[in-house]
Amino acid sequence: MSRSSTRRQHHQPTPDAEPTSKQALGLQDRVKWACSTPCNTDFLAEALGPQWNGKLGVNAELNLTTADGPDSELYRAVQKHYAPDIPLGSFSQMGFVEASIAVKALMSVSGEFTAESVNEAIKNIKDFKTDILCKPWYFGDAPLHIPNNTDRTVVPQDGKMVEKEGCFPISEVDPAIAQVRKIEAGG
Repeated sequence: MSRSSTRRQHHQPTPDAEPTSKQALGLQDRVKWACSTPCNTDFLAEALGPQWNGKLGVNAELNLTTADGPDSELYRAVQKHYAPDIPLGSFSQMGFVEASIAVKALMSVSGEFTAESVNEAIKNIKDFKTDILCKPWYFGDAPLHIPNNTDRTVVPQDGKMVEKEGCFPISEVDPAIAQVRKIEAGG
């Protein structure tokens, strides 16, 4: 059995008729549309078509998959080498970031890998910088962890997602975000 035949097959979501029906009603022009990070994919932008250009705001926790930067370039190279048939998207991109954080933590362990040494290494991750996130990632001893608490806004434009608004703090109207901001400020 070949390696490729043992891989789990990735099934790209198929756009349903909803965007088409919204287009028929002209709702893309009469309603403000928004979506969370999983919509930050060129597959969706292409499926929606040009009539949705700039009309779907996506709060993206991660950079565009086409962004410049060493980590973004490495992400695309790894994806191309190991999973060339899987489209680039926020799920694989976040997996890449998580794996990069784990590698950094594991490389800091001296001695044996144990549950304790690995957990301690992860807990000690601070100031993890990547061009894929808006700000450095961290862990630590806090009672609440939401280190990725900034977003950017992306929109579809001619079959691609493009950045409309650069990195900005997620609103503190969410009590958990407000609590994390106090923790980050040292309070």
